[in-house]
Amino acid sequence: MAIGDIKTFNITSGGLTLQVTAIDMGNGTTTFDIKCVSGYADINAIYWGDDVADGSQFDLGTKKDNSLNMNGTGVDFDGGLKLSSTGLGTEGVNKATYLTAGEHYSILGANVNWADVDVFGIRATSTSTAEGSIKGTDGSADVTLAPKVCVDDATPVVEGNNASFLIHLDHVYAYDVTVNYTTVGGTATDGTDYTHTQGSVVIHAGDLNATVLVATTDDAAVESTEGFTLHLTGATADIPGPDISVALLCIDGDGTILDNDVAPPPPPPVSDLGLSHGYWMTHDGTGPQPNDWNVATDTSFESIFGDHGSWDIDAPFDTNGAPYTQGAVVADIDFTLALSLGGGGQNALAREAVGAYLNAIDEDNVDNGGTGYDFAYSAQEVKDLVNDAFDTGNDGSGGHTMQQVIDLLLASHD
Repeated sequence: MAIGDIKTFNITSGGLTLQVTAIDMGNGTTTFDIKCVSGYADINAIYWGDDVADGSQFDLGTKKDNSLNMNGTGVDFDGGLKLSSTGLGTEGVNKATYLTAGEHYSILGANVNWADVDVFGIRATSTSTAEGSIKGTDGSADVTLAPKVCVDDATPVVEGNNASFLIHLDHVYAYDVTVNYTTVGGTATDGTDYTHTQGSVVIHAGDLNATVLVATTDDAAVESTEGFTLHLTGATADIPGPDISVALLCIDGDGTILDNDVAPPPPPPVSDLGLSHGYWMTHDGTGPQPNDWNVATDTSFESIFGDHGSWDIDAPFDTNGAPYTQGAVVADIDFTLALSLGGGGQNALAREAVGAYLNAIDEDNVDNGGTGYDFAYSAQEVKDLVNDAFDTGNDGSGGHTMQQVIDLLLASHD
């Protein structure tokens, strides 16, 4: 036995149907809820017993007024309550105990042990039956135990959609059950990754479940799958009189949020020549960014690496010629052209110097944001190495030969 357990009795006579639910309130008390299903009647008295014939018949009738007795029913009742005197009197159909179809009347049996209510009787007058009054009994109650409440895990949802939690009873109940809940954060942050949600939901009499929706947030962050909980904080049944608590069978339902954001691609790989495939031109591949270099327009070769007299300016004008032969004057050589030079020697030095210089400039421009590379030389150090190559010549007498500088620059950004 538990608080909220119900026994349901049905009393019928000539088109009149009365349904009585006896609700265990605990501590030796029982609430009787009388509903008129069809017809009408003035309920004057109720009786109950343990359905054991012991010869000690309880009777509310008196010598002066036997209108409330249950004589002739063949049942030994153990107790009863007078609800009203017979006759509608001045109240007429407004009398509290006069019920028509759909109306209820409830009363608390303060010293009635629910376990001892196995047979039930009603004494009623002014009824819709041909007889006018009835002595109805029922000894075959349907028993419904108090329900228990549970919440299921929500089906995983992609962020931006509602997580749907099913809150349900373990069986249907004759009265509304109100369930209180609140969201609790886990790997998902309450109020950020989803809308903080708390409140109550009603599972109506005769139903099994109700649904709670929790909105999730569609943000731009790349995240792993995250979770939170819908936590049940309590439940009550809306029975006649004061509500009663309903047990929680399981109190936590898990919500799972799936991310819909894609991580940006990694930085492009370094090429054979050590150039970052134009990364210094456009950091994210979508277009020029602040401080990006445009190698075709931003500077000339001469303005960075100087007019070294040792550059070969007499070679034939072709794509493999030395840098200074590619235009009428040195200033005509832009970085794009220098990067496209083929061959070795001075061409290789120019090509690798431009690549290393641009990578160094790019690394300086995006400090704390990062290109994904850590180049060996600063922009000034690249220029110093180029000067070193010409100051030394090809014999290495001043520091590095041209080929050594080419190799150092290549290794610096390879």
